[in-house]
Amino acid sequence: MGIQHAKAFQSAGKEVIVFLDVDGVRIADEDRPTALTVQHEALKEFLNNGGRVIACEHCIGSFDVDNLLRGVEVDPHPYMPKIQKILSEVDVVLDY
Repeated sequence: MGIQHAKAFQSAGKEVIVFLDVDGVRIADEDRPTALTVQHEALKEFLNNGGRVIACEHCIGSFDVDNLLRGVEVDPHPYMPKIQKILSEVDVVLDY
């Protein structure tokens, strides 16, 4: 559902950045489980439309994700400098 909200905001002209952590990183895996295909395709569409996706390095390793979608950025753990910078600059954060 979070990716659908991100796509809706993107369609409304908003700058949207999706952060994937914990098992959410699995939808960015080209080798994801079949059950995550709908979410994976939605994330691909979001990226193809100019969205930005950042994934937690630690979570990627924890869930053995080794074939990320092209365009997904990895934020190094534990300091997460990309996310820290974004959170210090934005006006609105939706957590889903």
